[in-house]
Amino acid sequence: GVQTCALPILNDRDRFPMSRPEGSVTAALLSRTEELSGLIAPLVEAVMELGAHGQVEDEPIAAQIVSALAREGFADVTEEHLGAYGRLRKFPALCVLVAGSLGATATRNHQMLAAFADAPRVRAFHETVPVTSVLSPWDPFGPSWEVAQFINAAQGGGEVTDEILARYDASQVYRSEAASASAIVSRVLEPAGHRFVIGAPEYDELFEQTEVLIGALVNHRLLSLGQTSHGTVENWIGSHTRAARRRQGSKVPEELLEDLEANHENWWPLRGGTLFGGDYRAAMYCMADYIEMVEKARSGN
Repeated sequence: GVQTCALPILNDRDRFPMSRPEGSVTAALLSRTEELSGLIAPLVEAVMELGAHGQVEDEPIAAQIVSALAREGFADVTEEHLGAYGRLRKFPALCVLVAGSLGATATRNHQMLAAFADAPRVRAFHETVPVTSVLSPWDPFGPSWEVAQFINAAQGGGEVTDEILARYDASQVYRSEAASASAIVSRVLEPAGHRFVIGAPEYDELFEQTEVLIGALVNHRLLSLGQTSHGTVENWIGSHTRAARRRQGSKVPEELLEDLEANHENWWPLRGGTLFGGDYRAAMYCMADYIEMVEKARSGN
């Protein structure tokens, strides 16, 4: 499969060393993010096509691709001294998971959305868990806003001087504005994603729809287990909050809920009975609960 091209390179310790980089750690983070983005670009395009047009027989390979990359991403993260530099190994799995899900969302392919966003599993923290339970847009970049803020600014054409790098490395630069980690993923997917849309606004909406559906599915899993902690779900709230600039005032979550209310059991993610257990009421509850979290994120509470 296409994923075999990426896995050997990720394990190439000359190209992607696991030792702490010499010089500026922040510069190394930006460089590695860009290199990983280029490495997985062909895979992103391939899985997006698979998500859009895959059939039942393609579901296992979709889940296997995400699971294989996730295993690589979690292989060495116990080495805490690597910090964000080591966590970036999770970035390819995240991008591929979202890319396949975006393709499925674009064509309303319920079975492939399940294959990419719900079925993949990974061994992490001494147990086998769904990939989306331990991997979100924030996980490759760490818990703070600063790394995502820096990468977003640099990718957006901001000037990166030695003085700025030194201040980041010395933890002297703090959050100056809301920064969305999912925006970094969105940029990686955008070239391939434009095949489904007319222009940038439509792509942004499609990406948001994908992110909302993944977040709602994570929420469904947690609620089904009787868990009340929304930490993992909240990490999937990004593009449609105050951190987003290109679509201020977006109501994509509410629009998806309206679509669910209008179609009931015929809502496209419920087809086949896999996602949300095929249960209209469960989907309604999860979406409404998710939107409540979105509203808090929008207000900054």
